[in-house]
Amino acid sequence: MKHKLNHVLIFMAIGMILLVQVPEIIPKTSYASGEPEKETKIENTGSDESPILFPLEPLLVNLRDPNILRYLEVTFVLNLSSKKAKKEIEERLPVIKDKIINFLSTKTYDEAISQLGKVKIKKSVAKLINSDLTVGHIKKVFITKFIVQ
Repeated sequence: MKHKLNHVLIFMAIGMILLVQVPEIIPKTSYASGEPEKETKIENTGSDESPILFPLEPLLVNLRDPNILRYLEVTFVLNLSSKKAKKEIEERLPVIKDKIINFLSTKTYDEAISQLGKVKIKKSVAKLINSDLTVGHIKKVFITKFIVQ
């Protein structure tokens, strides 16, 4: 009985070693064609400029739900078209934050929580800010934090 148990333990140890070592020894292979996988190369899009991102401070607003008190905490990062737009946003930041807070305060829990609701919020925030900018524009709005309570 002990002899069989020793064999089982040895086979298990060999199996564990193979599980760890085989993926490193054998090259990655596409099982459909039997050929090694090719590395994916990232093409340069021609633009050496990195995106101009402007993170806003987290915003905390009351949602418009008549029967229950709900809060939304959200943080946006703005992808800007130019450095001039960034400077303009910095100068107009209190007005921009006020517009965003007023807009978010009109949303209900159901409007805010869904995926479609978040997409609409991002588009609306971009429109709100773009309406105030004269030198550049918001290319895209990212939500980096979204908590509803």
